[in-house]
Amino acid sequence: MGTNLPITEQFFEPVPCGTIEKEAYSQFDLTLPLLCEKMSRMCNKSIYVIDYIKRGFLWVSEHPLFLCGYSAQEVQEMGYNFYETVCSHEDVEMLLEINKFGWALFDSEKLPIWETKNACFSYDFFIHHKNGSRTLIEHKLSPLLLSPDNKMWLALCTVNLSSKKGSGNVVFTLGNVEEHYTYNFNTKTIEPYSTEKLSKREEEILSFIIRGYDDSQIAEELNISSLTAKTHRKNIMHKLKASNMINAATAYQSIF
Repeated sequence: MGTNLPITEQFFEPVPCGTIEKEAYSQFDLTLPLLCEKMSRMCNKSIYVIDYIKRGFLWVSEHPLFLCGYSAQEVQEMGYNFYETVCSHEDVEMLLEINKFGWALFDSEKLPIWETKNACFSYDFFIHHKNGSRTLIEHKLSPLLLSPDNKMWLALCTVNLSSKKGSGNVVFTLGNVEEHYTYNFNTKTIEPYSTEKLSKREEEILSFIIRGYDDSQIAEELNISSLTAKTHRKNIMHKLKASNMINAATAYQSIF
C-alpha cells in the first residue's frame, strides 16, 4: 500500500474510533467470552472480537480453524500482526484495501446509525497453518457496539471455510439484509451483488442433498426421474456459483 507503517497501524489508520470509559469494559469480562464461546461451538465457527479503541483483539475463541496452530491467547496477543504471520503479502495488501474501503463506507457520519450497526462485511482469503497447509476462509465482520459518540468500538468476526475458489469475493450489506453489494478491485467501486435465488423445488432438493441423499433417492422421494434430480443439482451449483454440492450448501446458508 506504499507505506512503512506497522501492520496494526495500517489496519486502524482509516477507522473513525471513539472513546470509552475504562469501566465500560468490566461488563464484558465474563458475559462476552461466555456468549461468544457458546456461539462458536453451536455454529462450529471461529469467532473473535476486535477492539477498535485499544487496536487489538478483545477476545478469541478456541475453535481451531482461525488459529492456524497457535493458541487463542497467542492470537489475541498478536492482534492484527497475526495476519502478517498467517497470510501472504498479497492477501495482506488485499485486506488493507478492503479495510480502508469498508471503514470509509461504515463511517457513521455518512450512514444512518441503524445502518452502521446492522452492516455486515464478508470476504475470503487464505490462511497458512503452522503445519504448512493453506485454507481459504470466509471472514465476516459486523459492528457489535459503538462508542457513546457513535464511533466504532467493538466488532464481531466469524470465520468458516469458504465455498469460493480464491481470495476476494467481497460482499456486504447495510441496513437492508435483502440488498447485497460487492467491491470491484479493478474500478475501486461498489456494485449490486446478485446471486440467483433457488426455486422452491431446488431448495427442497438441496435439503435432501445436505442430508446425504443421492439422485436416485431424491427422485424416489419426490416422484421425479433421476435425470430431473441431476439437472436440478447442476442448476443449484450454477446459481450458487459453487464447484461442488458441499460448497453450494455452504454458500446458500451463508447468503440467504
